[in-house]
Amino acid sequence: SVPRNLGALTTGVSESLMVQALRLEEQQRAKEERRQREQERKEAEEANAKEVEEWERSLLAQASPRPMETLWELPAIGHFLCLAQQALNLPEIVYFELERCLLMPRCSVFLSKVMSSLLSHPQRRATLHRRPALTYHSWEAGLRQKVQGWYRDMGQAEDTSAYAQQIGLCPQFFRALGETSPLEERPFHLLPFYQRVWL
Repeated sequence: SVPRNLGALTTGVSESLMVQALRLEEQQRAKEERRQREQERKEAEEANAKEVEEWERSLLAQASPRPMETLWELPAIGHFLCLAQQALNLPEIVYFELERCLLMPRCSVFLSKVMSSLLSHPQRRATLHRRPALTYHSWEAGLRQKVQGWYRDMGQAEDTSAYAQQIGLCPQFFRALGETSPLEERPFHLLPFYQRVWL
């Protein structure tokens, strides 16, 4: 009976050594798989960040031939919006977002809110936060109508500089946009960046 127990003991030890070796091998394989997944995740994040960076670079290139950093009009717009924020019932003005909204006007919620406010009657501005902002097509149509009215009235004015100041525009506005309203030929998002800034 002793030899049988000794044999069983020897078999049990060798089995446990085998099980331990398998378990160790399995743990190492799981560890290697986790490391591989982590590496793939990092590579995917890096590729995604690079893609976003390239997309932003191409987006900013749309502002050419005048780089965005050289446009004094953007800080002036931001300053005006900050000063008129309460009167226009606007959300917080973020300059970074202001720059980007003019590059991507069709999908900018911020630009929709700004245009909704600017195109609304002053009495309606107080309740704008209760209603959804105008869609791109709605505010673009309203802007087109407003600008066409300015051009029509400008054509009938004897003193164009005085008329421009009377409606709150500097004469450079019409020089930047041209002889006729650029919105007659193209929608807002297809205009050159500089004209979008002036509008």
